[in-house]
Amino acid sequence: MDDDFIEGLLTSHYESNEAFYVLSLLYPHLDYFNQDFHKDHLHPSSFFRDYNNITNTFNEEDREFCGHMENWNTIPNLQLLNGNLNKSKQDKSLEEWAKANHISNDELFVSRDTDLNVSNFRAFIVERKEVLKSKLKSIAS
Repeated sequence: MDDDFIEGLLTSHYESNEAFYVLSLLYPHLDYFNQDFHKDHLHPSSFFRDYNNITNTFNEEDREFCGHMENWNTIPNLQLLNGNLNKSKQDKSLEEWAKANHISNDELFVSRDTDLNVSNFRAFIVERKEVLKSKLKSIAS
């Protein structure tokens, strides 16, 4: 898998069939045979679907980035979650959910000092995308 191929994998949208397969590569430790797993938006999609949230949360430079589905509805903002855990997460913020469930930044594929608040969405996605690229490259080799 070369860089362009990996970059293409990361652009898989939530609704696509490919998204589950890409995520399953990133989460090989999950018990897919005995549990139901859902694709889940780390930062809830409902937040980004409400343009008022975007205008009230982000500066002008980040609004464009955060308003594009390519940034909030693709692999860098997705994870696989057990169906019951996903139902309990609902529209909770990533920061709130991770804290309540003792989910570490390492488990989210971001560095320990990465701010999980939605106001840091752009930096979160940029960093997570790089970490995911590295992870997929290591899987391929």
